[in-house]
Amino acid sequence: MGLCYLGPPPSPNHQDPPPSANDGAIHNLKLSRDFGDYFGLLSDPHGDGLDIPDDEKKQLLQQQQSLLANLFASISAVNAAYVQLQVAQSSCDLESIQSGDGAVVAELRRISELKRSYFRNQFDLRTNPIVHPALSAQLQELKTHRITACKLRLELVFKDSEILALGAELLE
Repeated sequence: MGLCYLGPPPSPNHQDPPPSANDGAIHNLKLSRDFGDYFGLLSDPHGDGLDIPDDEKKQLLQQQQSLLANLFASISAVNAAYVQLQVAQSSCDLESIQSGDGAVVAELRRISELKRSYFRNQFDLRTNPIVHPALSAQLQELKTHRITACKLRLELVFKDSEILALGAELLE
């Protein structure tokens, strides 16, 4: 999913206004015309341009990689929970609907907490709930496939009953 700007193109001599003290991280998130700014955002998230020692750079890189892996795992979990919610709604099972809804809300809260910890510079590998984020993402994907297979089985049963009803109607 990408961002889309539908307004008129900026004039050739267009420049963004200088950032104010209130802009903070929001200024760093604005779209730029070239992607060079994004590299700077990841490599120097504080934007102060100060040299960071190598061991701190490695730790920062590990934190960023873990954050992204957690983010993708959480997005996969939201997807799985949403599919679970859809399956529950199609079968009109109240307990499953509430369970699926709770799972979606829990994962969205987790993503929100990841965002908050990143913007507060408090993302810490030691407090990270996922030790192996890649494995977690694969497990969430497997869960999504299982739920999708269940949903397809339910649709197959529905279509079979529809075929039988139409066949009985045809015989009448």
